[in-house]
Amino acid sequence: MLKVISWNQYFLFAGVAAAAWYAYVFLRYAVKPAREKASSFTTKDRSALFGAPIEAPANESHSDQDLEISDKQAASQDLGLVTQTVIQEIKSAIAEGADEGVSDDELVARVRVVLSNYPELRSTAYGSMVKECIIREGQAVGFDWTADEVEDFWN
Repeated sequence: MLKVISWNQYFLFAGVAAAAWYAYVFLRYAVKPAREKASSFTTKDRSALFGAPIEAPANESHSDQDLEISDKQAASQDLGLVTQTVIQEIKSAIAEGADEGVSDDELVARVRVVLSNYPELRSTAYGSMVKECIIREGQAVGFDWTADEVEDFWN
C-alpha cells in the first residue's frame, strides 16, 4: 500500500495537514470571537501591567512592623542571591582543586577562603545549604568530609 504513494503526494498531504492544524490553532487562540468584547483594564491593572507604582488606598496605613517584615523579606532575597554566588564559587574552587590534584588540606584552605568572604551566611538556613553543597561536591571528586568537618571550614 505504501508503494503506491509517491513522495510528492506524501509532502502534499503533510503540508495540507500542517496548514489545517495551524489554521485551527490560529482561529482558536489568536482571533477573539465576535461575541466577546475587548477586555477593559482598570487604572490599577494598567499600573501593574506597565510598571507604574500602585498607590495604597488612603484608608490603609502601614505600621513599622509591616516595614520590618518587608525589610526582612528583602534581606532574605539578598541572602538567597549571595548563597547562589557562594555555591558557584565553592563548586568552581573544588572542581579546580580536583583538576589540579591538590591535597585535602589545600582544598580545605581554598574553600575556607571562599567562606571567609561570607561570614553572614554561617548561622542562617542558607549556611546549611552551603555546607550540604560542600559535602556533596567534595564527595563528587573523592573527598569524604563530614558535617562537623565542614562546620569547621567557617573558622
